[in-house]
Amino acid sequence: MKQFYIFILSVLITSFASLELVAQKPVAGEITKIIELPDREVMNPKWSPDGTKIAFTSTRQVGLWVADADGGNIRQITDDESVGHGYSWSHDSSHLLARHSIQAGPRRTHAVKLYSVHSDDHRQLTEYRNQMSVVPSFSENQERVVIPHRDRIETLESGLQPERFKSVGGQELPKPVVLNNRSSIQVASGTENGYETLIPFEGRTFLNTTPSPDGERIAFEVMGGNLYVMNIDGSNIVDLGRANRPEWSPDGRHIAAMLAEDDGHQMTKSDIVAFTTDGSECLYFTTSSGLIAMSPSWSPDGSKIAFHAENENGIFVLELETN
Repeated sequence: MKQFYIFILSVLITSFASLELVAQKPVAGEITKIIELPDREVMNPKWSPDGTKIAFTSTRQVGLWVADADGGNIRQITDDESVGHGYSWSHDSSHLLARHSIQAGPRRTHAVKLYSVHSDDHRQLTEYRNQMSVVPSFSENQERVVIPHRDRIETLESGLQPERFKSVGGQELPKPVVLNNRSSIQVASGTENGYETLIPFEGRTFLNTTPSPDGERIAFEVMGGNLYVMNIDGSNIVDLGRANRPEWSPDGRHIAAMLAEDDGHQMTKSDIVAFTTDGSECLYFTTSSGLIAMSPSWSPDGSKIAFHAENENGIFVLELETN
């Protein structure tokens, strides 16, 4: 009889766990335009780690702006060119890290810059140089900035106080440093300036690599191919299908992405979708909106996704509900 009760208890626990997973499935709610500039097409929004602000850029990745999470108090941070490509927030939400490019005739040079979101303080961390094919990233505690090269990892001092990546609730997240070196993916190994090199597929180019919130998995794109998830050691590769710009949900259960189509000249369709990480389900969020929705950014509390639209100027926020 005791074994019977244990069996029943086990079934009930499993059932409640299954119900919890179902209850956590995100469902598309209201879509609201929160940001629009009268003289610029805006794009590529990114939530700050503390959830209080949204950064964005304009067409051709020119300039950076920051607004409150509701779209108020818009402030231009810089009008530097190309900085909107691959920019990132510091872990304490105080700075934006970017690669600035200057085109002089046929020659293009790059420098790494750090922009304060609270003042006019802009710090240039490198001299302008000919080769910088990959955008920089913050180290795990933001004290350093790292730049991957073909044969080495370059490390720069950020000048910021150490701060580990935290959730909105203040929980420290063991988010590793994952660098996209195009022909490989490099993951911090835990040793001083040490990185493990992963090559999921030989001879392919990898884009938009991003670690899961728990630091156990990596999402990445293959140029001209699909979106994938794998373990942090390169094992258990899961093909999610065609999509771009992966963005983990804060609970690590889903990956938002854009599912886009073009006619060879311009985007004709793009939806914000979310994949389960085992590839078993794809949730469609913006199909009925009429918007060509691009570049999703999941809010740190998991309740919203910010994006821009190719066919209507503005930064939009999609409210998420659960069922």
